[in-house]
Amino acid sequence: MQTMNRTQAMNRAYRRSDDFVFRAIEGETILVPIRRDVADLVAIYRLNATGAFAWEQMDGKAALSAIAERLAARFDVAATQAAADLAGFVAELAGVGALVPGKAQAGSGGGPRTPARAPYEPPRVVRVPLDARCAVLGFCKQAGTGAGPALPGCRDPLFSPCLSQGS
Repeated sequence: MQTMNRTQAMNRAYRRSDDFVFRAIEGETILVPIRRDVADLVAIYRLNATGAFAWEQMDGKAALSAIAERLAARFDVAATQAAADLAGFVAELAGVGALVPGKAQAGSGGGPRTPARAPYEPPRVVRVPLDARCAVLGFCKQAGTGAGPALPGCRDPLFSPCLSQGS
């Protein structure tokens, strides 16, 4: 998106890639790559609330400008700031293959503003690197919930493996 001007970029549409799944688990929203070899699963991606909202809007039809308007309607942010933040968010997700180009359609605008809007924080994606054992053994809801002990080396307790050796 950096090579095109901002107007061109905001007129583009993106859709969610079939190579990723979107899940809300224990209050966390994550993207997990699913169409790769398990050995290639080196990271999952956490989205903040604003990022999750933006992700859900990526239907391949709505232009980024319309999604920025929706962000401004839902969150306490000006549409221009939402657009600037959204452009970086989309570039990051497209860079890892989570978003692919769609075809923008006319009339997929943002709709009316609602009076009570949620606090805004720029949409964000956080790459969570995984230890190879985490990728092979799977994920559990949270360490300490009885789903299984965490193995040493897993970097995020939310995604610690459900299985341990010998169980």
